[in-house]
Amino acid sequence: MLPRKNRLTDLSDFERIKKEGKVVKSNFFFLSFLKNNLPFSRFGIIVSKNISNKAVKRNKIKRIVREFIRNNVLSAFGGYDFVIVARKSVLGEENKITKELEELFHMVKK
Repeated sequence: MLPRKNRLTDLSDFERIKKEGKVVKSNFFFLSFLKNNLPFSRFGIIVSKNISNKAVKRNKIKRIVREFIRNNVLSAFGGYDFVIVARKSVLGEENKITKELEELFHMVKK
């Protein structure tokens, strides 16, 4: 689980990032990001019902993404808001998610 301060919870934050932020795409995810003028980064993860009607599958994808963020991204990025949106192609590819996320966040660093 991500610490409370590192979570995006307000709908207006999601809308602001969607409207003003930059987007990086991969086969499995859309990653929108925007500077937030805070000393820490915040993250929102969206896995819609279009991916799967089964909550178990959606939650598994979210757990994998959260674990990747907690282990790799929290200390590497400061001062950004990120929204990670899963695409339908992620379904059944759980073992490739971390590699895909590494590539996405590497693109953000550039």
